[in-house]
Amino acid sequence: MMKLTDQGSLVLLDGSKGVIWNSNSSRFGVKPVVQLLDSGNLVVKDANNTENFLWESFDYPGDTLLAGMKL
Repeated sequence: MMKLTDQGSLVLLDGSKGVIWNSNSSRFGVKPVVQLLDSGNLVVKDANNTENFLWESFDYPGDTLLAGMKL
């Protein structure tokens, strides 16, 4: 299960609700929200400041590159 914490970190939990992955974002939002953009970028942003991302998946490329990802 994927969860967004009150501080704005994304976490993946196993069946026992143990954390198996954490975004470890150093930036926090007052009212964090998660959004999957049309580009495929999964972002965490503050609902009060939608221009600045607190965390974005494009900063962490995997085995598939999409336009706009950082290398």
